[in-house]
Order: sequence, then C-alpha cells, then structure tokens
Amino acid sequence: MTPFINRIYEKAFLIKDFKNYKGASRVLLITAESGIGKSSLIEKALDECNLAKLHVKIARHKNNANVEGLFVRQLAIAINDYSNANDSNLFSFVEFIKYKKVDIKKYISAAVADITRLKKISEQLTKDIGYESKILNQTLFYSSDSVVYEATKYIEYALNEQYFYVLVDNSQIIDSYSLNCFYRFLLKNKIYLILEYTKSEEVSIEIDALSSYFISNNIYLHKCNLKSCH
Repeated sequence: MTPFINRIYEKAFLIKDFKNYKGASRVLLITAESGIGKSSLIEKALDECNLAKLHVKIARHKNNANVEGLFVRQLAIAINDYSNANDSNLFSFVEFIKYKKVDIKKYISAAVADITRLKKISEQLTKDIGYESKILNQTLFYSSDSVVYEATKYIEYALNEQYFYVLVDNSQIIDSYSLNCFYRFLLKNKIYLILEYTKSEEVSIEIDALSSYFISNNIYLHKCNLKSCH
C-alpha cells in the first residue's frame, strides 16, 4: 500500500463529507491514477472519524474483471472479519448460516465444485465438528451461485443492523451482479459507498456509465478526481 502523504485538503474534504452524509445513501466515486495512495488517504480519514468501515479489497488483475459476484463475496468477507474483530453484535457468516438453518451439507456440496475436494471435506466433517465452521468461512472464496446468494443475504442482514462506510477497490472491474447489489443496498439499507476507480487497461465499466448507474433521487452522488476533490 502506498503510504499516506500529506494530502491535507483532500483529507479535510473526506472528513467533512463523511460527517455531512452520515446515515444517508451516499456514493463517493473517486478517480485517480494507480499507486498514489487512494486507500491510504480514505482509511486515514475514516480512522480519524472513528467510523465503522468495511474495505472490499479487490486486486487490479485481469482475472478479477467481471467475475460474477466477486465484489459481493468480498464485502461479505469484510463484514465477517468486522464481526469477529470488533465488539460487535453482528453475526459472523457461520453464525448467520446456522441461524438461517441452512442445510449445511447441501450448501457445501453446491459451493465446492471439485468432487475430489468435496469428498475430502465430507470425510473431515465426520471426524471434526469444528471443521464445519472453518469450511463455511472458506466457501466465501468460492464463486458458486449458492455462495453468492448466501453472501448477499448476509450483507443485507448486516446492513440492516448497522450503518457502514464501505470502501471498494478497483470499481472499474466490477461485475454486473455486484453493481446491481450495491445499488439495492444503497436504496434499501443505506450505506456510505466509496468507489475507487483506477485508470487502467482492464475496465469492465467506463467511469461515466458507473456514475450514471447510481443516479437516483434517494442517492447522493459525487464524482471527483483525487487531486481535485477539495
């Protein structure tokens, strides 16, 4: 991560905006070149305000472009990490799955496409009860429809319980399912969504199309370049 380097005006803008739109459906779309410290700047401002933050970490790689549900799964992972690391009343993903009384064996079978791996998991589950929680957490890294579905439901639950500031890396490669979900989360649950848009060769959606997607009477949208956001 590029270190935070003396961006006084930009940080002041972010802190003011975080406070002004707290509790509202807000989208801050920040464009910038790669490697100039976008994430460092934003996280520094969030930390100074002591706000509940989630970081959706997506590497800028061609293999991540347009992977259906990738951003949603990463948001679910961020919420799960938050529930485990903070003094929070939120369910972890494992607790949520069990609370919903999901058929765990059926869910794992649908999540794990590799038959050989699934057989090994099934054998381990019969030997070690604690292994169940471990493999349930691991499923969030799988891209099956069943995982994406449960991840979406988990996010909806968490956002109903708490207001979050959600920082999303590399939104220029977001998939259509995740984009649609983020829009629904904004309208139904209310979040402060910070989309980092890095100019690169791998682009799934152009910047103007991305900003237009969030145009709504119920969403406060602001687009800015990191160098000119103050």
